[in-house]
Amino acid sequence: MKQKVIEILKERSVIKKVILLAFLFIYTTINSQSLLSGNYSYCYGVTDNGECKIFSFKNNGVFQREIQGELGKINYGKGHYQIKNDSLILNYDLTELKINSFRKYKTYFNDSDSIKLYVRVFSHSEKVRPNVSVLNLKDRYGEVTDKDGLAVLSFKKQAGSKKIQVSDLCCGNYSFEIDTKLNYEIEVYLSEGYNKPKAIKNQIEKYKIMKLNKNQLKLKEGEQIITLKKKS
Repeated sequence: MKQKVIEILKERSVIKKVILLAFLFIYTTINSQSLLSGNYSYCYGVTDNGECKIFSFKNNGVFQREIQGELGKINYGKGHYQIKNDSLILNYDLTELKINSFRKYKTYFNDSDSIKLYVRVFSHSEKVRPNVSVLNLKDRYGEVTDKDGLAVLSFKKQAGSKKIQVSDLCCGNYSFEIDTKLNYEIEVYLSEGYNKPKAIKNQIEKYKIMKLNKNQLKLKEGEQIITLKKKS
């Protein structure tokens, strides 16, 4: 009977220690996340032509990150973060992908000795895009879309293909190839904004935390040390 009582007391002691360790872990994690919560930035390179990393950490364990350059956003990502021991782990599992430029087209054949290429240009929001260049760079031949977003090009019918580039000062360039034995009716939808930032998705990054206080976050990745300043 005495032995059984001792075993029960030992089991209770172990359970208490497990509960205490779990409580300490949860408290440390919540406290670290609370301290980390906020916006941070790290800029490098020459001031006018450099780049800035910007991180935003929320108390709910969600972060956002982007790199800004001279011409705007270069890349971006979003996901969950956790602080484990002395490491910051970023999981880019929430990044929302932006739609790239794309086209829809129909083709037809006839007995003419030339082909026609009808290209109508829109933005992603389906607004027509006038004054957009539609050209074949190799032949230095092209047209500009009219007020209805339409450009019409003609080529000699022959075996082979040609590369067509749609070029807009607002939205950048979009290229595709055509078969020079077929006529085309094409709708091109350009992604809005000249700079197309790259998305970071389904990637995990791990940093060693060198310092974390109310003013800065110092991280180490490999041999590189990054000091992020907290924005007030």
